[in-house]
Amino acid sequence: MSKAIYRVRHTTTYSYETLASMAYNVVSSKPRTTELQQVHSYRCLLEPEASSFQDYHDFFGNHCRYFTIEQEFKGLSMTSFSEVEVRQREMNQGLVQLTLGQAQQLLEQERFICEHQFLYSSPLVEWPG
Repeated sequence: MSKAIYRVRHTTTYSYETLASMAYNVVSSKPRTTELQQVHSYRCLLEPEASSFQDYHDFFGNHCRYFTIEQEFKGLSMTSFSEVEVRQREMNQGLVQLTLGQAQQLLEQERFICEHQFLYSSPLVEWPG
């Protein structure tokens, strides 16, 4: 099975016209470890430094970091650095033999399952699920 190692850097920057007195924020920039992807390293730098932070996982399993900045600042910058190994997916021979119509049916079923978690009944919209 072939693999590739990626070094990923992502920066998000906010600039303000006037001083901000404090900030409460959540960053979710850490790649996920999966069957085909292994995170070898990750670090996140905040400028200005966070006064406090707490790590947790959201509903979907993503790593999140809640942080506060309790000082005045005119700009906020978050840079994350990751090293990720990605392995090639093996070809499922059963899928190769599907007709176009069968493949479309499978995709529609998967799409329904993925979207279903966001669908709720409301007073204006009736949901049969």
